[in-house]
Amino acid sequence: MKKKFEEYLDLIEKTPDRFHEIEEEVWKKFGVNKVVLICDSTGFTQKTRDFGILHFLYSYHKVLSIVEPVVKKNRGKVIKTDADNLILVFDDIKDSANCSIEIQKKINSFRIDLPKKDQFGLCMGIATGKVLCFNNDVFGDAVNVAYKLGEDLAKDGEILVEEQIYEYLKTYLGYKFSKKIRKKISNIDINYFKVRY
Repeated sequence: MKKKFEEYLDLIEKTPDRFHEIEEEVWKKFGVNKVVLICDSTGFTQKTRDFGILHFLYSYHKVLSIVEPVVKKNRGKVIKTDADNLILVFDDIKDSANCSIEIQKKINSFRIDLPKKDQFGLCMGIATGKVLCFNNDVFGDAVNVAYKLGEDLAKDGEILVEEQIYEYLKTYLGYKFSKKIRKKISNIDINYFKVRY
């Protein structure tokens, strides 16, 4: 897949006047509608300075052992781990929401009795849209928005969802949300909601 995608990039280099035509072809070949869930660990920089990178990697390994079975159960996929982030994708919005809530509850339960140095948590952001998916990675606006929500705006234990996710989930019983929050970040306005769980 990566080789095929790079062939398109080479083609753009050779025939820049065909950019829009090639772009359309790339989206047809690699474009898929997905729900993107970004999980960002809390206190990464401080913890690695205080206790070392190996301690963080050990804690992160424990997080993965909690997260991966929940993702599988909710029909999601761990696309990759990136530094202290997890990138998950789903076909269904409800699956992504249920997964995020279950993960947060399990982590909160697991860490209750841990000593301070072993405490860990996740901040989460969920967005949806058409993305380019290849080479076990995803690219597109939904990924960018999910990162903004999960990395930049969410606090420990929070699940933030973009407005499109909220509009879908509010029609189902059992989901609770904060009032709409509007923030400008990286020169884009994002409307989002906190999931109450």
